[in-house]
Amino acid sequence: MEVRMPSIRKLSPDEVHERKHGKPSQRSVVSREYDTMLGQFDIGDWGEVVVDPSEKRLTIRNRLQSAAERKDVKIRFFRTQGPVIRFEVQSPSSNDEGADGDDDEEYLPQPEGDSASQDDEAEAVFLPAPATQGEEATQKRGPGRPRKVRSDDDDEPAPKKPGRPRRVPAEPVAAE
Repeated sequence: MEVRMPSIRKLSPDEVHERKHGKPSQRSVVSREYDTMLGQFDIGDWGEVVVDPSEKRLTIRNRLQSAAERKDVKIRFFRTQGPVIRFEVQSPSSNDEGADGDDDEEYLPQPEGDSASQDDEAEAVFLPAPATQGEEATQKRGPGRPRKVRSDDDDEPAPKKPGRPRRVPAEPVAAE
């Protein structure tokens, strides 16, 4: 009579962790992958990500940003064209966001002129002037319809203009 012996093996640490804590969610797996990728970088290092056509650039950027927060560093992204995202890893206390052309600040229009007084004049051009009673009664308030500016003399509301006549349903005719 032949005795069959059972097979025995030692579980790996990952298998033990999975048995104790359950299978990790897809989100935590992706987070660990990004943490591992960003773990290769030190402060001052630059990197490039080539985005797969099935992924969105914004999603990749947000995942990198989250991994940087978990690593306690800061990422500065640069404008690029196509499927490439370029970034620099910075210390969390660095405040030179707009120094060399940050993503958001690089392409903003700058006021012309060198002196501070010219900058102040250029800025005043973009500020709307307050309406006075001598000026026009309407003032544009952005896209859409202008709002009528009322003066203190307007106690009575303006009469409504006749509009389009209402459609009245026809009365049903009684069949005999």
